[in-house]
Amino acid sequence: MRLPNLLFLLLTLFLAPLFCSQASATGSAQQAEDEAAIKALFASYMNKYNGYIQGKSLEHVEQLYMPQVMLMSSANPPVAMPAKDFSKQVVVFLDGLKSKGVASVNWQQVNVRLIDTNIAIATNLAVRYRDNGEVFNKVGATYFLYKTDENWRIASFAVHEHTGVQTL
Repeated sequence: MRLPNLLFLLLTLFLAPLFCSQASATGSAQQAEDEAAIKALFASYMNKYNGYIQGKSLEHVEQLYMPQVMLMSSANPPVAMPAKDFSKQVVVFLDGLKSKGVASVNWQQVNVRLIDTNIAIATNLAVRYRDNGEVFNKVGATYFLYKTDENWRIASFAVHEHTGVQTL
């Protein structure tokens, strides 16, 4: 092996860990930023829902979702619909909770796992409370999220028993 090739090889072997750790640190920083953005999305989600339950209007809820969103539960098979149509169903859903005495909903857990640069899974546990602070019920939800040029949005989700919430 010629000396320039040997020097190049040795230099590459010596510097590779530095570049890999820098790339890893950059990836970790981006991952932390994306996870924080997704958790902020879920905080906004809950603020909008609680605002509506407490008498405010439900504005711009469709911005939480992709233009088409899919919803499923054990009671209903998967259905995809435009976010604007889904927003109308959200109002009906929240009105139903209010009629049952639900005064607020809070996340007990928000678990996020990035599975690619623009795809994530979240599995969350929501607790619904009555006016007196008593727990009405708990519900789990598992989400697929997609990162657009602008931000993270919910692409699909399943509502399920709270015991089905996974720690990611």
